[in-house]
Amino acid sequence: MFQHAPPDVFQQKSAPLPPPHDYYMASEPVASAHEDLTAAAAVSGMSFRLADFGTASWTTKLLSEWIQPDKLRAPEVILGAAWDSKVDIWNLGLVIWELTTGQLCFDGQATATAAYSSEAHLAQMQAILGRVPDTLLSRASRRDRLESGISFPSLALENLCAGSGAFGEGDGRKDDREAFVAFQCRK
Repeated sequence: MFQHAPPDVFQQKSAPLPPPHDYYMASEPVASAHEDLTAAAAVSGMSFRLADFGTASWTTKLLSEWIQPDKLRAPEVILGAAWDSKVDIWNLGLVIWELTTGQLCFDGQATATAAYSSEAHLAQMQAILGRVPDTLLSRASRRDRLESGISFPSLALENLCAGSGAFGEGDGRKDDREAFVAFQCRK
């Protein structure tokens, strides 16, 4: 394909652009001792860094119709409804879930071998969280995704945490699991 191009076409003629500092977020010191998680991180030998997953967008100037990674997508994004910064809280909750349990809350697969689909993702959400509210459906441009026929048996969040290997079932951390569920379920 490039065999007829002169060799100097592929030579770098100028220095690469500097990193885009306008998007850089500097680290900030912890404000108070009760927020200092470094001791907890040192004890467990773990450290965390949250980053942009490559699908970030402004709430006032949309860069793309699809924001958020597939498996972390909020219901309003999947359904094509207007969204705001609350979808970031949805993402954070799912990231915390995955860091805590070691598994995705919603994998978006109708079967263990199926590829991701928005329809299966919504069905999984409804199995745990209940029916999508009418107030959201009335704003959705892709309501048809709920009419796929894909469904999962209802599963309470408490039961999801208690079984199927979440948190290492039988690991003696029942109190931790219950505290996590209480935290996730508070309104």
